Amino acid sequence: MTRTAYAFAGKASVNEQLRALTDACDPFTRAGLDGIGIQADWQILDIGAGSGTVATWLADRIGADGMVTATDIDPSRIPAHPRITAVPHNVAADPLPDGYYDLIHSRLVLIHLPDREQILNKLLAALKPGGSLMLHEFDCTARRTVVGGDADDAALFDRVITGINRVLRTAGAQLDWGIAAHTAMTQAGFVDVATDASMHSCRGGDAWANLAAVNTMQLHEQLLDTGLTVADLERFRALMAAPDFVAMSYLMTRTLGRRPQ
Repeated sequence: MTRTAYAFAGKASVNEQLRALTDACDPFTRAGLDGIGIQADWQILDIGAGSGTVATWLADRIGADGMVTATDIDPSRIPAHPRITAVPHNVAADPLPDGYYDLIHSRLVLIHLPDREQILNKLLAALKPGGSLMLHEFDCTARRTVVGGDADDAALFDRVITGINRVLRTAGAQLDWGIAAHTAMTQAGFVDVATDASMHSCRGGDAWANLAAVNTMQLHEQLLDTGLTVADLERFRALMAAPDFVAMSYLMTRTLGRRPQ
């Protein structure tokens, strides 16, 4: 596949996409970060902070001597907080300080970046010895089985999700990155690397379904190029609002590793 650019770059409905992502993913993200044992004086980097919900959650758990640096290509949606520094930053191209952070977190960023393995080297160098990197990613290759709906609904759901994945892969995403990150972090020099994952049923009208519907609006033209029709996409969006339709979410993974002491 030809690699181009982030599939959602410049798309409309960004606020709706971010709202659905945070509603769907924040509980799993917070649970993982909560288990690290965040210290009051930590320097934390949150990459691709989006609307800042995770950065704010982290900032509420550190003290006056700590700071969360929340970065994004467009940091304008990150709310003001006395312990958040919002910075415009491209992790693929812009430098990071060496040996500075106690914790680096990133969610659904590296999956989209073709230079993800090289970025891991940069993140390792930016951690203090003993500091931790936590990645939250999707493994889009895990089948999203329909568990509530008829055969026609299931076939349409599978076709649209396959189409979305095709668009993402063409744009440079690594669809199995949620699982592949474990090996990549180990090869980059992280130690004590561990991965766990979550997948659950989602009903029409909930955050996961809203995310799918918004994604089809953002990728509408590209999805038509995959062979889907306008009628297909309109019917899919209706399904995503139907409470009797139930399918499995994306497999969301959490991978944690440390820089050696």
